[in-house]
Amino acid sequence: MSRALSARRLPSSLSRSSLRAWPAPAQLAALGTVLCLYHADGSELGGWRQAVTVHACQGVDSEGLRESLCFLDARGRCVWRLYLLPDSDFLAWDRLVATLPPGPSHDADGSVGERLWRRLAGHLGGQRWRLCTLRLHAADEGRTLAASLSTLSSLGAATARRIARMEGAEGELAIDDCCCADAARRPASRAPGDLPLDGLSTKPATPKEDPMKFQTASVMVLLAASGAANAQPSDIARDHDSILAMQGEYTVDFAFDETVLLKPGYERAPAMRSGGNEVVIVIEDSPKRIVLQHLLLDEKSGHVTKHWRQDWVYEAPNRFEFSADQTWQVRTIAAATNQGAWTQCVYEVSDAPRYCGTGTWTYGNNVPTWTSDISWRPLPRREYTKRSDYNALAVVNRHTLTPNGWTHEQFNTKVQRNADGSQVEIAREFGFNDYTRTTEVDFTPARDYWKATAGYWSKVRQRWDGFLTQAPGVHLKTKLDGMAMIIPLFTQAEDVQAGKKVKDTQIDEVFAKYVEKAPKEG
Repeated sequence: MSRALSARRLPSSLSRSSLRAWPAPAQLAALGTVLCLYHADGSELGGWRQAVTVHACQGVDSEGLRESLCFLDARGRCVWRLYLLPDSDFLAWDRLVATLPPGPSHDADGSVGERLWRRLAGHLGGQRWRLCTLRLHAADEGRTLAASLSTLSSLGAATARRIARMEGAEGELAIDDCCCADAARRPASRAPGDLPLDGLSTKPATPKEDPMKFQTASVMVLLAASGAANAQPSDIARDHDSILAMQGEYTVDFAFDETVLLKPGYERAPAMRSGGNEVVIVIEDSPKRIVLQHLLLDEKSGHVTKHWRQDWVYEAPNRFEFSADQTWQVRTIAAATNQGAWTQCVYEVSDAPRYCGTGTWTYGNNVPTWTSDISWRPLPRREYTKRSDYNALAVVNRHTLTPNGWTHEQFNTKVQRNADGSQVEIAREFGFNDYTRTTEVDFTPARDYWKATAGYWSKVRQRWDGFLTQAPGVHLKTKLDGMAMIIPLFTQAEDVQAGKKVKDTQIDEVFAKYVEKAPKEG
């Protein structure tokens, strides 16, 4: 299917100095799908033509990361804006933002930054804003920026709607009424770069014009939720099989690299590399809930370590969210985020909570991929044992099935969250965990360990569930390393493995000493 394109050359108003900090069409094209704000009486790329300066605006609020590029005209007015979405390419975004001057931060709702942007939006000649989701393209040997309308995942659509509300876009002008013109509508004698400013149609494509034209994001989401409702069970089954495909025996490589440095004077931390042998065992399996337990094996000694656990629930009603040191609040998942989505919750070696994320599985080009929304998580052990300059991570997680196994990508922003509500972003980090199937490691010791201790750890999970399945959540009365609780639980598991009896009251004593309900919110 041919793609519908519209084009604009590089703004003629740019000076040589500003070009150094101006994103090239190829850089914008690398971003993938983005949310575009443009004037209601203009065209989707009209602001690109008018702008002379661009700022990168970044911040973290209660709902996670919020990032955009703000394009300003000669009078300093924002005439075009591109927002990062869960569907965007985060690495390409990081590379681009590193070349641009910073702009006003996206502060929490109602802050100076938010009020400033809303005033800007209201004073742009009385103009209203339209929103559409675009894929940008580099054309004419990189001299021209082209665009085509792009569809979104349900998570991306929910994020776009939230941004629309935040920016004050009227309902009828939100993401459900924008469509780019087909390239075939251009006069044959006109070069792409000479397309007039009003050369883009803002009318929805009709079936009469071409049933294969690009659909709007909200229409595609509605089709997935209603028109294709009969196919929903098979979709769930495919997701279910994708999650189960992560079970098995693997050699694992862990890599973490800081990318964008955000705090003045901060120096990039050394890259971290490690690895091991890990077996992933299915311990619960139903159509809408799967639990996978990871076990590490030291091949030389045969020592087994119960590692992390991942629970997957289809359209989960709630999830726990990291809110403060050693505190996780149980919160309802927004309906727009949850539709057709799986929530993955990750747990510590002691089955204490770590983080949750919600997102949909996609299968473009037959590549099964799950991408989470943005959520908070505490520092990993590799970090809190070595540093104390930040206390939380804002994270997007992505799982992808590969021919040789599966991968776990982490798009992390390191943040210092202060008691007064302020936040300081330290740096961004890309984590890559590569699970490669192996037949060269004998995982018998790991499977034997789990066979002997599965009943014990089931009782431990039941006690955690009493705190993590309903509000308000849980607070741990341990240090950040959690060792005060890990040691007695692991000791009890070793006793069970050795054939000794561990009473339920012994487990209860550990929980009574170190676990309590989280403070109620509101």
